[in-house]
Amino acid sequence: MPDRAPRIVVGGSVAALVAADDLAARGTPVHLVVPERGLGGGFLPMRRDGRRLELGVRLLELGYEDDAVPPALDAYVPGFGGHRPYTRLVREWVQGLVGDRLTEVDRPRLVLDGRTHDDIYFTVDLAVLPRILGPDRTAAVAAEASRAARTLGDAGVLPNLNGDSLAQASLANHGRTLHDTLIAPVADKFLARGAERTLAAWRRKVWMPLFWPRTVADACTGTPGFTPDRRFETVGDDGPGAVVDALLARLRARPGVTITTAGPVRRARTCGGTTELDIEGLTVLRADRPVLGT
Repeated sequence: MPDRAPRIVVGGSVAALVAADDLAARGTPVHLVVPERGLGGGFLPMRRDGRRLELGVRLLELGYEDDAVPPALDAYVPGFGGHRPYTRLVREWVQGLVGDRLTEVDRPRLVLDGRTHDDIYFTVDLAVLPRILGPDRTAAVAAEASRAARTLGDAGVLPNLNGDSLAQASLANHGRTLHDTLIAPVADKFLARGAERTLAAWRRKVWMPLFWPRTVADACTGTPGFTPDRRFETVGDDGPGAVVDALLARLRARPGVTITTAGPVRRARTCGGTTELDIEGLTVLRADRPVLGT
């Protein structure tokens, strides 16, 4: 039987909102405490005078070439790539929320040497590399990546990144030419010296891929190899923020859900077998099993 005492959920991130929604769907009363600013994390845009400024997420990535039947949720391992086995489950959840408003977008584009080309950062499809790089750079990348594959193996350093920076891992797997042309300059746009200052394991923080040297070499020599299949979608004309809008509307309509706006969490501590939450703007809350998405 579901708990009858309200479960306290604190936070305005998508994770916190989904947790509150799932609890309420199971019949558990929920007290959701959301922040005064930043609701929806990077999903909700700023809206002013009929205009929209996206703050973070621009597209939804809901499909991969290796989509499979999702394992049980208790097999989930948090961390980089931990969501991959559950992509189909996430996609079904989003479709259930926004329906046929979910629409696929054209392949993204990148700019190099003053020309636009098919994207490689998000699609991770390197078949276009020879057209992007031109013959001289393609030959250099092919030689450098082939040497890395022979020395380090097809996957290069990817199976054992340890504490390597993105720059170290990229130079090892891709070689100097590809790194200096397509990796480091874009990482620098997100963070000064971004490739050097970002752990390779957290490369998506600066939206950079890390390829197998064998994949790079195959693409530059025209050898059939890994063929990715990535879909990028949005929600009608409203963008990914519409997912959060729809989720908030569903939460507000659910019976047993109370939503309170408050300031930041100042302290959380155990107190007599319960958790005591000191949140700015509220009296102290006590809960048996709070969900903290902060």
